[in-house]
Amino acid sequence: SCAQKIADFNDGDDITNVKAHSMAFVLSTDRWDEIVTFCETTGVKLVFGLNGDTRIPYNDFNASLDFGLNNTEAFVKYIAKHGASTVTAFELGNEKCDKVNPTVYSDDIRYLRKLVDENWPADVTKPLVNGPDCNPTHDPTWIIDFLNNTHDGILDVMTYHNYVGYGLDPNLAVDMMNTDWSFFNAGPDKASDFIAGWEAIGRPDGMEIWVGEIAAAWHSGEPGVTDRFISSFWYADALGLLATLNPTSFQRQALAGGNYALLDLEKMLPQPDFFVAQLFHDYMGVKVLSLDAGDAKDNGLRSYAQCD
Repeated sequence: SCAQKIADFNDGDDITNVKAHSMAFVLSTDRWDEIVTFCETTGVKLVFGLNGDTRIPYNDFNASLDFGLNNTEAFVKYIAKHGASTVTAFELGNEKCDKVNPTVYSDDIRYLRKLVDENWPADVTKPLVNGPDCNPTHDPTWIIDFLNNTHDGILDVMTYHNYVGYGLDPNLAVDMMNTDWSFFNAGPDKASDFIAGWEAIGRPDGMEIWVGEIAAAWHSGEPGVTDRFISSFWYADALGLLATLNPTSFQRQALAGGNYALLDLEKMLPQPDFFVAQLFHDYMGVKVLSLDAGDAKDNGLRSYAQCD
């Protein structure tokens, strides 16, 4: 998943016409072409995060994003002509649920849906439209209001983030290995409001759930903890436990970058959790089974079962 701020555009469809003062945040056409080439060479499908911070005035809970969507519109139109088959999904915003009115947010999602429908080539599969990509730490009424205005074929995928600890917490390693399982259970507990909201509107047909970001700790994780084998106990459990909550896709934060990555950024070699992800991918199927570990659960055994 790429989530870079798109440059301000002075002219509708011209992605190269950007304001000089925003160059530090510009995704240039050359860079985009490099991304397309990389995806085509490796077979990677791209989920691209679109900036949701351009609303006017900034962070006004009731302000519509429409005023700031001109460069997003230009960018979507450009991609439709250059690398349309590369993009599997667009995702609007990042952790803004507590800062945006749910009705306004859903209207913005509808606007993005309209952009995709009107501009995508007829011979290329249209990208999915994803959102709201939030940390589910609020009352489920927000997600219910949001989904009630987007479940009718507008939103393809409901996404949420799921972090447990804090990367600067000196007790992170101790908490992670606490035998009361509180750390292991915290992630699904945080997700419960989001899942409850999705279930409250009847599990809309055709709408998937994706865990858009997950790590044992936010703030880029913690060196010596989230990039070591101690993290693998949490990660293996999280993969099995969150699978029981109906997600159809599960994105680790991150592949490379930060102390919670699957790859060491400097050497580009696998971190311990990479092997957990590989083993889960290779040996756990797509159907989640109900498993009762009996008395073993009281003795600290966490068990999960999946099949093809």
